[in-house]
Amino acid sequence: MESINEYLVVGDNIDENNNNNNESTTQQQQDGNVHFNLTSNISDLDINVNNQTNSPSSTSNVSFVTDSNQSITSTSTVPTTTTSTTSTTTTPPTTTTSESVVVESTEDKIKPIKWNIVPTSNNPTPRFDNTLVQYQGYLYLFGGSEVGSEMKSAFSHFQRLYLDTMAWQSLPCTTVTSRVLHTAIVHENAMYIYGGGIYEDEKSSYFWSSNTKKLFKTIGSLLKFDFLTNEWTTLGEHQPRDGHSSVVVGDNIYVMGGSQTVYQKGSIFSVFFNTTEVYNITTNKWRQINSPQFGRLGAAASYGLSEDKKFIYYFGGYDQSGRSNNDLWRLNLETETWRLSEQFAEFQSMLRYIYSGDETIVTLDNCIPLLHLSDLYMIDRLKTICEAKAIEGIEFDTVVALYKQADFYKLSSLRQTCVTYIAKNHKDVLATGTLNDVDSSFLLEIMYCLDPSLNQKSNDNQESSKIVK
Repeated sequence: MESINEYLVVGDNIDENNNNNNESTTQQQQDGNVHFNLTSNISDLDINVNNQTNSPSSTSNVSFVTDSNQSITSTSTVPTTTTSTTSTTTTPPTTTTSESVVVESTEDKIKPIKWNIVPTSNNPTPRFDNTLVQYQGYLYLFGGSEVGSEMKSAFSHFQRLYLDTMAWQSLPCTTVTSRVLHTAIVHENAMYIYGGGIYEDEKSSYFWSSNTKKLFKTIGSLLKFDFLTNEWTTLGEHQPRDGHSSVVVGDNIYVMGGSQTVYQKGSIFSVFFNTTEVYNITTNKWRQINSPQFGRLGAAASYGLSEDKKFIYYFGGYDQSGRSNNDLWRLNLETETWRLSEQFAEFQSMLRYIYSGDETIVTLDNCIPLLHLSDLYMIDRLKTICEAKAIEGIEFDTVVALYKQADFYKLSSLRQTCVTYIAKNHKDVLATGTLNDVDSSFLLEIMYCLDPSLNQKSNDNQESSKIVK
């Protein structure tokens, strides 16, 4: 069973073990000064390559000159030896696209998305408000509820699905309290379950009666299940909370939103939490950080990297008035401050794509923001669709910005299309002024695209320099 970009749904809860990987980028060095006259014919190119071989680092200057005497000079200082650096996600370039004729299509890369019901054996009972996590080759299912004809019940059943055989197996958990609306996360070799609620019997009168009713009670216990020893441990009690969201980052578990059901003088009501609680697994201690007034239930939360920083994203949910929300909040883990994200519309479009496969949500206006989100959450197919849509938006005044996006997100098709387009339309692109702040290596790449023999000449000069040394 493939594990890449694959989701398995049990009940109404989904857990995606999504690990973000750092991207490796290689800095390409160019040595020497290049003067390049851009004229209407390739045969009119005026090229001067002057290699500097005696210093450990050199300055690379590239000049573009047109017939109208417009010129651009790009300068960068780089070492003479090729180096490789590894970095996390940085701020992507900004760009706007406009409608134009398709230059190149990547539809052959796009594969249809389809949800399938996976056949399994020894299936658990139907349920909702359960949790599902993945550890190595297993999915672990805990809790949940089934609505009967007269009363609700919560399951303490603990089961796991072996992904190789797709067979369910019951696991012992007699010491664990049944619960619903809890959260479960995996850290190293253990699963942590926090909060939720249970259904308790309560007599309808002070006198003995066979008539009982189920009352919902919010709980605040924190449980740990060790995957290696198959043992449960109660780590302690915290503020009772249900319907919340939890995300693990490093050794910290971040708990957001949720509510507590309160019974007071015959009345039942819910208190919605605006706080964000942080549990440190190493120290076994809780602390609280400031949060905006967004107390709500059933919101989705995810961890990701953006702009060289760590963030938790918090989307949707319903508030105390019963209203559903579509805003996207972002918690900066460095400053521990929340901010309302301006990309919640694109985030909503991404969710629509994930659950429906609707490719029409990608337009020229939103393909770049969606490209950023698809890269952040590693949705490769959506990333390919955004790349194809961006190619449609290539024009004189957008091609340089789109090239920067392609270079940033490692989109080879978009990158090569932009280089070819600029090489064929260099006068018109130069007139827009968008080439003024590009790196010299990019200008050299355009030059090599116009005349591939120049690349061979540059390599020959470098070999000659090595011989001289």
